[in-house]
Amino acid sequence: MKYIIDIPSELLIKDDGYSFSDGKSYCITGNLSKLTPYAEPDRKAIEDEVWNFVDFMIHEMDVEEREECFGESAYAVCIHELTYQGAKAEYDEWKKQKDEIRVGDEVIPIDVNYDTMIVTRIWRDDHSRDCLDTLGLDGSICSFLTSNVKKTGRHFPEVAQLLYKMRGKEGGQ
Repeated sequence: MKYIIDIPSELLIKDDGYSFSDGKSYCITGNLSKLTPYAEPDRKAIEDEVWNFVDFMIHEMDVEEREECFGESAYAVCIHELTYQGAKAEYDEWKKQKDEIRVGDEVIPIDVNYDTMIVTRIWRDDHSRDCLDTLGLDGSICSFLTSNVKKTGRHFPEVAQLLYKMRGKEGGQ
């Protein structure tokens, strides 16, 4: 079994039963059950994860998506200038923002047989759940938990602009 132990360079004797020497040799005494075994990271899994992400950036993200996400459309520049951790963090944040439901998004209810609907308002109920109001193609209105709808990928910014104007404000979101 392997263990990693941080030992100070100066002589340290602790009350918990462990004792250490001056940095040339070490003596560990006491209850070793308090130590945590060292587990070697799975290098192949880590390397596979990195290469799968690079492959995804090259073959599955289009030029516009790379530009939105990384501020650069050329995947070679992204790979050269970013670390894996930096690129993955930027991608995760971009994906989160992209998946977030906004007023004007077209959604379809998951468990109910309704046509597509347009989001007109996002709010929280008394149980702190994220909810949204929608307008159907036939003029019907419905409220859903955000977890009970999925985005179709279409967005109508004019809906948000119209609602903004109706509140007596100029401009839009």
